[in-house]
Amino acid sequence: MIEERVRKKDLNEATVNARGLKKRRRLWYAEKRVPIDVKGHFGKARFSRSMETDSLPEAIKRSEPLLKQWTYLIEMARLKNNGQIVDLDQTAEAYAKQFNDLGKTQLAAASIAEKLNPEEEGLSAQQDKDRVEVWSRAVGNLTPFAKHSDQFFDAYGYSDALAYEARRFIEIRFAKEFKYFETVTVEELKAYIKVRMDGSDGSRAWSESSVTKNIGFIKAYWIWCLDNELITAPNIIDLPRLMQRKNKTKSQKKKTKKEANIAYTVSEAWQLHAAAERKDQKLADLIMLGMYTGCRIGELCSLTLKGVTEDRFLLEDTKTDAGDRGIPIHTDIQQMVERLKQTSTDGYLIPELSDANATKDRSKGIGKRFGYLKRSLGFADKIYSFHSFRSTLASRFQDAGVSELYAARVLGHAAGGMTYGLYAGDLDFDEKVKAMAKVRY
Repeated sequence: MIEERVRKKDLNEATVNARGLKKRRRLWYAEKRVPIDVKGHFGKARFSRSMETDSLPEAIKRSEPLLKQWTYLIEMARLKNNGQIVDLDQTAEAYAKQFNDLGKTQLAAASIAEKLNPEEEGLSAQQDKDRVEVWSRAVGNLTPFAKHSDQFFDAYGYSDALAYEARRFIEIRFAKEFKYFETVTVEELKAYIKVRMDGSDGSRAWSESSVTKNIGFIKAYWIWCLDNELITAPNIIDLPRLMQRKNKTKSQKKKTKKEANIAYTVSEAWQLHAAAERKDQKLADLIMLGMYTGCRIGELCSLTLKGVTEDRFLLEDTKTDAGDRGIPIHTDIQQMVERLKQTSTDGYLIPELSDANATKDRSKGIGKRFGYLKRSLGFADKIYSFHSFRSTLASRFQDAGVSELYAARVLGHAAGGMTYGLYAGDLDFDEKVKAMAKVRY
């Protein structure tokens, strides 16, 4: 029994030593041997630092970044004679740690510059540029654009779907074009937005709403970084200044109108419904709900049976504050809604929709099916979408003589004006029922 404990102890000590930890006088130390070929560079045979704890798990946690740092320093020492920097991020991180340890002073910055020696003779232009960039990042003159994105998304409060979209744009697309906060210029942003709106880079062209959304992500992130004193670069995101000014000509207005999600006519709405009903009943039901509620596709696909009472749909946690609302169930769809409630197998009004995607969005799959159906009937993208049913219902309200205030409350738009928009609550539900009853297809 004693021999078994001794063997286990030896095994545990061997495992710990392999991790780079060694126990001395009841405290754990992180240690790493300096290879012979760079020993002269560091002037010592090993790195060693106390973890200031006798807890093994805590020592492992504290030692991991330190061991990685020592590995980077050894790699850089080996590359010094060749004048190469293989990984800018790792190298900048290693020197930033040294800069912090030296107190972030001017003397510390000079010490880092001396170690990098960017003016060393025999370097290529790229090698010289890399060393200057590493120094600038290490001393805080350059901040990688996506550096603080994890903290931002943890704190900002985006919905899961919007956070996924914003993160992809900030970290993958924008940070690829603009590496550092400090080097972004108004002129470059203008050029970037122009290319994206023209589609001249070969990608799908942005609409004005896409510019507003995507550049809005950047603005929110930039301001958050400034507010939390993570950067010093002044915020230069000003959309009116960055966007292309459009001429107020008749042809331009006509072009802009074509880009919108314009309303389906009554006959077009029934054409879409009939085509769906022939081969996809679930999509047909969704179209009918869109026609009679004006809801966004995401709102309908996430609507649970708890949100469907005897006489209304209850929408909560929607895209905007005004979107949280109760919508009367039109008499024309009462039977369909009751059928959906009785046959649902998973608690959703539109059941069994896949959420197997990064944002767990139940509308993605059926949204693509609507897109295929729409295009097969000759409806063009952007000009027509599922969102167009909101415009269709608005047109039905207008034709029926329903006041704009009532229509806005049903569709989930904020009422215009200071009095109604800021201070007024929701409308009396009976008045909404009367407004909805006037809608005819």
